[in-house]
Amino acid sequence: MSNTLSTITTDFIDREGLGFLARIVNEGNTIELATLQTGVRHKATVNSVYADGNFQYGTCAGTADTATTSSFLAREILACKTTMYDGICLQDVQEKFGALGGEGAYAQNAEVLRPLVEGALSSFQCQVEKNLWNKANATLCEANTGLFRVISGSTTGVTFSGSASPNAWVGDAVATPTSNNIIAQVNAVYQNIPEIASNKGDLAIFMSVANFKLYVNALSTSTGTVLGGYNVKQTANRSLMYIEHPTAPGVIVVGTLGLSGSNRIVGGPAKDIVVGTDLASDATNFQLWYDINADQVKYRISGKFGAQIANPTFWVSNDLA
Repeated sequence: MSNTLSTITTDFIDREGLGFLARIVNEGNTIELATLQTGVRHKATVNSVYADGNFQYGTCAGTADTATTSSFLAREILACKTTMYDGICLQDVQEKFGALGGEGAYAQNAEVLRPLVEGALSSFQCQVEKNLWNKANATLCEANTGLFRVISGSTTGVTFSGSASPNAWVGDAVATPTSNNIIAQVNAVYQNIPEIASNKGDLAIFMSVANFKLYVNALSTSTGTVLGGYNVKQTANRSLMYIEHPTAPGVIVVGTLGLSGSNRIVGGPAKDIVVGTDLASDATNFQLWYDINADQVKYRISGKFGAQIANPTFWVSNDLA
């Protein structure tokens, strides 16, 4: 990433009145809904265990095993390193913005640095979100990693439907989402969430931001849906937008930048998503320093992040690209 002062072709005109505003983007942070696993320096396992008990009947219970079936599952999680850095010469800022660039030959001005920090962190978290889903299968991470890859029909246990069984998807639910079918598609994902996960209180249906807006608009114009108080909301840190499902209590529909450019819609318990990182503070740590050799204020943000699901049998995907 490089600074864009060169795009301002005119020299100083009084631009000092407003100061600088940070360019905050829609970060879309799945971490807020997921389970965080720290200490992942490269690869680790997400471990899960469950037991199905077979009960004995009678007045006297014995001490023998009751044929309980215990299952252990270990799924690999890869934390990919993400780094963003840049440098800016505040002498150049002085030429375009006057005193806002600071004073003296070694200018350092908090009016520039504060929004620089805020905007850079926002952009970094946006990229982390894309990496967690890894829709592009980028070389930044290993192939076939990320939530886009693991919540799909290629993962054993994930419920999915293709052209062979369209009835399970309420008509055209495996077609490209449109304003006419998006509600049916979301309902089909909810309908196909396996029974063993259906009573969990953190069910979430994820889709791209574009399809999320399509869904919200479709709800607002649907004569068969009573919206009531179901308005678009934000998570605690205000980085994720979601809407509560209008007829399914405890289910939220989420738009994520991680699925940008995709028609994939997936659903399952949000806490079953495990985000692996080295330190919990990696998403907000920030290094800022003055490099006298380059005469620049420089910053760097770096962290390791990866995502996995603990129990594929809790999840459903429409498997669209």
